[in-house]
Amino acid sequence: MATAIVVYFLPRMGEFNYSYELNQPWHYGTMISTQKFNIQMSDSTLSMKRDSLSRAFMPYFIRNTQIESNVKDRLRRLNADEHLTQHVSSLIDSVFQQGVMLGTTYDSLQSLGTTYIRVIEGNEAKIVPFDRVLSLHEAYQFIVGRNLRGFTNRDVRALNINTFLAENLEYEAMKSAEELQAANEAMNSSMGFVRVNEKIVDRGELVTEEIYQKLKSYEAVINHHAEETGRSGILLWGQIAIVAVVFLLL
Repeated sequence: MATAIVVYFLPRMGEFNYSYELNQPWHYGTMISTQKFNIQMSDSTLSMKRDSLSRAFMPYFIRNTQIESNVKDRLRRLNADEHLTQHVSSLIDSVFQQGVMLGTTYDSLQSLGTTYIRVIEGNEAKIVPFDRVLSLHEAYQFIVGRNLRGFTNRDVRALNINTFLAENLEYEAMKSAEELQAANEAMNSSMGFVRVNEKIVDRGELVTEEIYQKLKSYEAVINHHAEETGRSGILLWGQIAIVAVVFLLL
């Protein structure tokens, strides 16, 4: 029992036994690094960096030319004014050249702040400015709202353009997710490093954001090392053996 009590109160060798707070003084002596380690970013900084990466990421879309052909074929088969259908067909060509995507996808990319997308046509992926692309609703408004003057409302309504107009840009979810994940994994989460025997913090020094991250990173390294050495294994039994021998010699 006495041996167990003494071992319990032995100093925690290899563990980081310091408490500290951001923007508060360091209450211990000068801390010097015993090993080289990377300074990890704070969770908030890392989150902002990932958000920035997501905004800069260019998602992939496949241009579906078959849908374009189907839409124009349906338009040609309509029993409507020939001049009107030809005019609408040219407008549909125009919006398809810009690119039309689902409204939910469009809104999601817009809220994310996406500036460019990549459009796959055949074996080539072209970079397209996002502000050039139209949502399905915007494409419909472009066709019927401003560009059908000279035709009667009755003739325009008879076309029922909204029933066959479709998006020609299909989101390539798997390829986009894989590339974004690879970019996140390749992102450097460190903000520098501390060398062996380099000062981390002085007694009484204010724990700034930079020092706080150094301490957090050093703490993680020290505690990880302590786990690997197995305090609950070899180190603990060694301490028990030493204390037991001391008691036997008393």
